[in-house]
Formats: sequence, structure tokens, C-alpha cells
Amino acid sequence: MRPSLRKTLPTALLTLALVSPPVAAPQAVLPTGFVDRPIASGLKFPVAMAPLPDGRVLFTEKGTQEVRLIVNSVLVAAPVGTVDNVRDTGGERGLLGIAVDPLFPARPYVYVFYDWTGAPAIRISRYTLGGDLGFAGDGTLTWDPASRYDVISDLPDNSEQHNGGAMRFGPDGKLYVAVGNDDQVCNAVFVDQLIGKILRLDVSQLPDGPGGPPDKSLITPAGNPFVNPADPPAGLVWALGLRNPFTFQIDMATGNLYIADVGDVTYEELDLANAPGMNFGYPAFEGPIPGTLCPGQPLTGLTFPIYGYDRTAFPSSVIISAGIYHRPSAGIARFSPDYEGDCFISDFEVGFLRRLKLQGGVWAVAPPVAGQPADSDWAENMDGVTDYFTAQDGSLWYCKYAEAYVAGTGEIRRILVDPMTVSADPSTATLEFAPPRPTPASGPVALAWSLPAAARVRLTLTDPAGRVVRRLVDDELEAAGPHERAWDGRDDAGRAARPGIYFAQLSAGSVRRQRCVILVR
Repeated sequence: MRPSLRKTLPTALLTLALVSPPVAAPQAVLPTGFVDRPIASGLKFPVAMAPLPDGRVLFTEKGTQEVRLIVNSVLVAAPVGTVDNVRDTGGERGLLGIAVDPLFPARPYVYVFYDWTGAPAIRISRYTLGGDLGFAGDGTLTWDPASRYDVISDLPDNSEQHNGGAMRFGPDGKLYVAVGNDDQVCNAVFVDQLIGKILRLDVSQLPDGPGGPPDKSLITPAGNPFVNPADPPAGLVWALGLRNPFTFQIDMATGNLYIADVGDVTYEELDLANAPGMNFGYPAFEGPIPGTLCPGQPLTGLTFPIYGYDRTAFPSSVIISAGIYHRPSAGIARFSPDYEGDCFISDFEVGFLRRLKLQGGVWAVAPPVAGQPADSDWAENMDGVTDYFTAQDGSLWYCKYAEAYVAGTGEIRRILVDPMTVSADPSTATLEFAPPRPTPASGPVALAWSLPAAARVRLTLTDPAGRVVRRLVDDELEAAGPHERAWDGRDDAGRAARPGIYFAQLSAGSVRRQRCVILVR
């Protein structure tokens, strides 16, 4: 049996992982019309990701205590920075969470969640980013370790497990933080204990530069449900009664939290927090199943999961939240409209990815689609996945911790609609889009197509995040027959585009075609 993320990773296994040869990670098994593509490979236990508003992506690497950067779907070799004094003994300790200030780059801050060596405690620290903040050049970022500001430095860490770690900013600009119950079962339901909770912090009033931690009153937002001057920690609590909310996602359209709470013996659960002060009942309940009753634990006003599954059918289980899928208005990789508003969850150990749909006020597994590997499972081979987000182009990015716990097998990957499966309009089914000439290209690129009938045509160049770089043909009526345009490697503002991968997007009426363009300098 593979060791579970919810239990300590044995030292012997970790030692073996460091000397074992690389293990190839199998691709996800997906429905027809979807593909699984690598972004960054050879990573040492990546755990959490944080996309920047401009499409760049930061992620934590637990095996190195580094924060790494992906620019235009390419991993930057040098780390953004290393978090000092990380306590990484045990399978669930280490550098676990990351979030980017919602006002980046005006507020160039990144926040990290980690166990630290100075005490049996967890820190949330802020670093100030430097480098190409405005993404005007190569996009690389860095931080000065001396810029560290400790937002919180006294979250309990008396156990090697149940530490939580996920951090997200909500549409309200507040920082939400998942804290596990530190294996202190009964403290999950008492608001004076900052474990087994979702915290909500206001970091907007913190001073610039290094320092901290501040008085908790400075980071307590208005509207938190348990604000009490006599009990400052309680003022940070947003939701309670959780065991190990290792992951959660925020629906930025509604502000709702979709919390994956890892079970103990019987049940994995997905909880919806859509109001302040919700109590999800652990340990009196594990999902809908009665559990341990602690002295003084309230049994009224509890909120039960919106979805869950019996974990006794599997060797071990760790539920992971991928959140709500929102389809962008444009993008080369977006899912079809019937995926809008669906929720995805996966299991770290078992490896399924499930698609949930809200039907009649109840969340249930969506009806299977063509090529789905199982009626209940939208995808398989998703074991080891610790985090997700939906990119600007509509693809679903995911972070794979490792294959068989072997160091150097971690990956950042994405699931997208296969561009070759875009359905064609029968009236223009013979639309031809020739391969770019030349490719790779260091100069102008010729893009040629042939229309079977007159049609309104668009031809744009986009980057891998789906952002339009250049409009070559913008809704022009073209006659039947051959056509050609040249791209000079510049964007709409006349600036030279960065070397890398681009996509030529051709549409004629309702028909779309795509070609890959590789630009070198």
C-alpha cells in the first residue's frame, strides 16, 4: 500500500526516493477530445500553485523549499527564492502553500505557508518580489530573503500530519487559509484554537518591508464571525469543524469556498462554505457518519458535505478540490459550454478525477461523456495531484507531487481540449490551413489557407495562455479560394514578440483551425 498524504511519509521511503531512478509518470486517461500535456517536469515534490494576473505561474517545491516560476508555459531555471528555516520532517510538513497579492504588481507580494524550525509552529510569511514585475521583458522574478514579513508565526505544529496549507485570495481581497487539526481532534470545533479551521485575514493594512508578526487585530477583517477583543485568535476564524482541509478553491464569481476535507476512517467530503461561521461538524461527524463527540461540542447548526464518498472501499484516500470550472469567453483550450459551473474533485491516492454537476440543488457525478474511463470518473491516472487552477485559456492546470513518491518526478501539467477535435461546419468542412512557413522561424512567418466558399475570416496569433498577441485578419469578408498573410513576429503595438510557442487561430464562419508557430531569435 502506498503511504497516504494524510499520514507521515516514512523516512526510509523518503531516503529510497532520493536515490531511486526516475519513474515515468503516466498521462491522464481522459474523455474523447481532451489531451494531457506537460508544462514542467523533473520537479522535487511540487505542492501548490499560484497564477499571476498576467498568466505567469508560481509554485512551491517542497523538496527544495523553493518557489519556482513558469513563464509562457516554460519553467524558469533559477528559483524565485528559497524559504529559510523550513521544517520538513514528516510527510506533511514543509513548504505547503502560496498566494499572490490580488493587487500585483502594484503590491508585489507573495505569501507562503510553511512549518518552521524555530518552534513547533507554522508561519505565514510575505516576501516582496522584484525583477520584471510588469512582464515587459523575459518575465523573470526574484525576491530578497531579507524582505520577509511574518504575517502569523504561531499556528500550532505539534504533529507531523494534518497541517492543511492551502491559501487563496477571495474576490473580497481577503486571504483565506486552510489549517489542519494538527491531530488534536477536539480542538477543531472551538474558535479559540486556530486548527481545523479556515482563517480569513486582511493583509492590506500591513506595513511594507520586513518585520512582523503584527498584533492579530491588524489582520482581522470586518465581517469575520467570531471577532472578540478578549480572544484575538478567534477573530481570524471563518469556518470550523474540519479535520484536514488540505485543499480548497474559491469560486471568484461568487466567493464560495469548495473545501476538500480529508477523512479519517470512513468518509472523504467536499464542503461548501458560502457564509461566515459555518461549522462542518468534525469530529462529531465524518461526512454524514457519526464520529467522536467532544465535551462541549455543539451538535446544532452543523453543515454537512455537498458531496462525499466512502473511503473504506479504497486502500487509502485523500480528496483534493479542483473547484468550479468557469469557461472563458475565448481561449484555445477551453472546455465546451456544458462544463460551465461544474465542480471537479480528485483523489491523491486513488487517482480518479470526478466531474460534479449541480442538478436540482444537489451536487452529483455528471453524466458520463464519450471516452470517459468510468461512469463515475471523468479521468484516471490523477494520483499524486495536489493542486489545480483554471488558466486564462480555459485549460485545467494541475500539480503532480511525484510518481510513486520518487524525487524528481514531480510535474506541472494541464488538461485541454484537443485542438484537432474542434467540430467543423459541414458547409465549410474543407477549410484548409497550411502549416506555417518556416517553422521554427526567426523572421516573417507565412500563414496560408483556402476557403471553400466566401466567409468572414479572423486570423490571430495567441500565446499559450490564450492572450491575443497579433490580429492579422479581423472579421473580414474573403472570397472562396487561397489566401495568405505574413506575421512579422511583432504584437499589435509593434513590439517584437518574445521567443516561444504561439498559436495561429483561423476562423471562417463557425469553423476553426489552429497551427503552432515557434518563434526563435
